[in-house]
Amino acid sequence: MFTPWSFKDRLFTFIFGNPERKKWALDLYNTLNESAHTDPEAVKITILEDAICLGMVEDDFSFLISTTTNFCDSNIVYNPNMPAIFFMDAWKVYRAYEKDPDYGLDFDSDEPQTIPIIRMIYFYNGGKDDADLQTLDIQDAFRGDEKADINLKVRMFNINYGNNTELLNSCPPLKDYALFIRHLRDLHTAAPDIAMAAAVSAAIDKMPEDNLLKPLLSEHQAEVTKMCVMEHEEYQVMTGERDIEEFLPKD
Repeated sequence: MFTPWSFKDRLFTFIFGNPERKKWALDLYNTLNESAHTDPEAVKITILEDAICLGMVEDDFSFLISTTTNFCDSNIVYNPNMPAIFFMDAWKVYRAYEKDPDYGLDFDSDEPQTIPIIRMIYFYNGGKDDADLQTLDIQDAFRGDEKADINLKVRMFNINYGNNTELLNSCPPLKDYALFIRHLRDLHTAAPDIAMAAAVSAAIDKMPEDNLLKPLLSEHQAEVTKMCVMEHEEYQVMTGERDIEEFLPKD
């Protein structure tokens, strides 16, 4: 098994981080926040290098979301350093909010600033036998026995299809995403040498006709395939199956 220290899930960001699909971002926000907002345009989407943040100004709540998945291997392990990564990403989100007039933040002001609460969410698409929900605490990352002054906890949800059924059922696009990943893995398990393009095509075909993601994945099949190929190549480099030199520009 390998540890995906910085394994970016491009497909998740493509689905939930695109302003054209704010309805799905709103569904995910409502699921995490246990709310019932109806205006997709009210969702604030902030894209970071390895995460997305969904916020709602009227709630003063935001959800910083990172994901770990692999399209060909279900035996991935979660990244135990996620609390430290989230700590750094949260600073980036607050800086982005400072530039957003809707939040009205000015950290250089001599007046106290009230800032939105950020909930840290880690979607882990790993082994089906892992717990549905775990809490990762940044206190566990600090050296020594003393408690640090920084407090940050990350809620880690296992969204491997078949886990966290209540969560997935409450957010259909998230459930459909998990199902698509399951189909890709099953295809690679049955035929390890299958080309990614063929696997993506077959996985889309296996999706039910009423699946929310199927039209999107079909329309953008070439782009989805490219994302899957890139992430699988990163996986191969991290596991030592391939050398990074293969992907560097040649003189």
